[in-house]
Amino acid sequence: MITLHNLKYEATSEPYDFLIDKRTPVGNMFWRGDGSHRALACASYDKWARKTAEPAYIKMIEVMTNVYLKYGRLRLFCHCVPLQCHGETIKTLIKEKLDDFKYGDV
Repeated sequence: MITLHNLKYEATSEPYDFLIDKRTPVGNMFWRGDGSHRALACASYDKWARKTAEPAYIKMIEVMTNVYLKYGRLRLFCHCVPLQCHGETIKTLIKEKLDDFKYGDV
């Protein structure tokens, strides 16, 4: 299970907890802070993550995938949950990697 959590209300405390806010390689650099363009920021992030992500981003997704394989769960922490969040893209990318492990890269 991969779940999203808000840093306002919870803190990371487990080995399967990851910060995904702007301070990290997987943070949403398209976010403007006022929330007025949340959908655009998330869509831009999704496009970037799938096409032009930097090596540090790709490595972090791999690390999170390996932690999921070890513990069977991940908790991703950002500031925007329960509102629309780039964490959904991260969840999807990890699930796609897990499918590749399960079914082979087809």
